[in-house]
Amino acid sequence: MAPKTRQVKHCQQIAKDRHAAKVPVSPQPNPKMDTRLMVMNGLLTGSSYEGVKKQAEMMNTPTPSKRTFFTCQKQVLKEVISTVKEDCNKNAAKIKEKSNISVDGQWNHKRHGSYSTVSFFDQKQKKIVDYESISNGNYGQNQDVKSSNMETVGIEQGLNNIGSNIANKNINISHDHDNKTSNIIKKHKELGLTETFDPGHASQEIKRNANKYFTKYSRTLKDKKNPEKSTYIKCFAIFEKLIAKIIAWFQFLIFNVLDINQRERMWKNLTKHVIGEHKNCTHPSDLVGLRKVGRPKKFADKDSYWEWEQGKNNEEYQKVLDKFLDKNTPLLRQTGIVRTQDNESLNSMICRTIPKNKVFHTSNEARAAIAIGRKNDPRFDSNILNKVCLGTIASPLLQQMKHDEEIKHLEKEKRKRPLFKK
Repeated sequence: MAPKTRQVKHCQQIAKDRHAAKVPVSPQPNPKMDTRLMVMNGLLTGSSYEGVKKQAEMMNTPTPSKRTFFTCQKQVLKEVISTVKEDCNKNAAKIKEKSNISVDGQWNHKRHGSYSTVSFFDQKQKKIVDYESISNGNYGQNQDVKSSNMETVGIEQGLNNIGSNIANKNINISHDHDNKTSNIIKKHKELGLTETFDPGHASQEIKRNANKYFTKYSRTLKDKKNPEKSTYIKCFAIFEKLIAKIIAWFQFLIFNVLDINQRERMWKNLTKHVIGEHKNCTHPSDLVGLRKVGRPKKFADKDSYWEWEQGKNNEEYQKVLDKFLDKNTPLLRQTGIVRTQDNESLNSMICRTIPKNKVFHTSNEARAAIAIGRKNDPRFDSNILNKVCLGTIASPLLQQMKHDEEIKHLEKEKRKRPLFKK
């Protein structure tokens, strides 16, 4: 083959240069992500090592190895937990006389959870004053504790931890009546505590109790020879509207009648009221200082009330209702107006840092602590990053983060105002 001429070589080079110009030059990767910053990113966003690594790679940023990551994480977890614990201890030292503290637990899974966080929320300060972490399994500190008993153990530890801050201060503990909390409070007599049930959970409990009680009684009324009572469902229809009235009356008494003895009298008088005997009734219109809510009655006769037609001429039905009211009187007396809603809000925040579809063996407590830190301090993220990852985030970016947190906090406070709610 004849050698290529200079002109051919020149033309081929031009073709190569044109092709190279069309192909974009691959950019160089960003500097490797700081290990501490990578660990904090995973904790704050509820991600694992794999999740943070994938996110960083999509942003053209290489990451440290898994071994380096988890070695660094051990120290970072201690720093995060100690920071949040120290803040909670400061809040616990500020608990005042006659404060209301709500208590609730949260699990890392819906069933057979291996980790639980029990929180103590001071309603006056609007702060978490203590939290306890209970874990079982191969990585747990409480390996012999069953999942169903984790909340009990956490409350026991919490009362021991903040006992010196609440002793003999007439503190009221509010809980959801879902566990053995009452027994623990009675056990700690030296603290001088009182207890009440959350009104929302108590309303759900009275609803369950009523449905269960009247369903059971309806089965005894079943009579195939009687067309009106041929099935227990037809028998239950006798009490269906009555149950709705019982729940509504229970809720009204909880929020409007603070005198426990008067509340009990009005509760037990419900049978006479629904059959039309109002001689001993105390109606809402008779209460002094009652806050009027909702729309007024549409009908002209405001003194008329719903009556239970099936129970008017049946003394047996009346006795059944009386028995139900007596049976649930302790629940009525024990229920207060202090809610565990703030604890439920915290539980929702913990689900963001510990998603229930993921498993974190060693970092559960630190992730829960981050949610608690956010609950106590709206600027927690920027503060903890500045403390744990000092010098790894550019000052303009840190300032922007603080600015965004401030805007979010102001919007949240705005939504709490009565004018906004209207």
